[in-house]
Amino acid sequence: GTSVMDAAAGTVLKKIPRQLLTMPPSNFCPPVWLDDFTVLEVGFPANGVAEKQYATTGRTLVVWRVDQEQPELAVAARDALYLSLSPDRTKIAEAGRDMKVRIRDAKTLKVERTLRVHDGTVTCVEWHPTLPLLATCSEDCSMKIWDVRTGSLVEQFGFFDQAMTRLLWSPDGFELCGVVRHESSVVYRPKALQAGRREASAPETPKGDK
Repeated sequence: GTSVMDAAAGTVLKKIPRQLLTMPPSNFCPPVWLDDFTVLEVGFPANGVAEKQYATTGRTLVVWRVDQEQPELAVAARDALYLSLSPDRTKIAEAGRDMKVRIRDAKTLKVERTLRVHDGTVTCVEWHPTLPLLATCSEDCSMKIWDVRTGSLVEQFGFFDQAMTRLLWSPDGFELCGVVRHESSVVYRPKALQAGRREASAPETPKGDK
């Protein structure tokens, strides 16, 4: 997270000042684009800058605009490990070291709901591409799917030999891939979603047919 680049041309459009934020590689969380000009990331304030400007220390959520020098917003998030933006771009799901997932407003970063989802550090969280579902994985070596509306468990997978570190939904939302420390991966077809898949793939009945 030191620059914004033109992916097609491979040229640097803007350097991002890093005086405010540092992040150890061992705890890397990919930045999340909130819109075409705004980025959200997890890091640690450096040199007391954030403490003076935003009254926060330790692990922090920071919102940057790529066309501005200073961050727009910084919010204390002592347990944040991973972030995922909802498909409608209104909510952020934050995976935590405290075994919880926090649902935040994407504009204010205010916590709207907290879900206890695992018995270990939550290593990753991913929104379903079309449904109000979250996939989570944890150091307890399990992977789960949750209904965001009710906070209820939809389905659980595991237990694995190692913790998953990344989750990926297929574009159609019917398959879920879990990655183990960039070394191996496993793909599941959640039972709760397969009925919808069969309906989506069923041929249409011509009008007039019984």
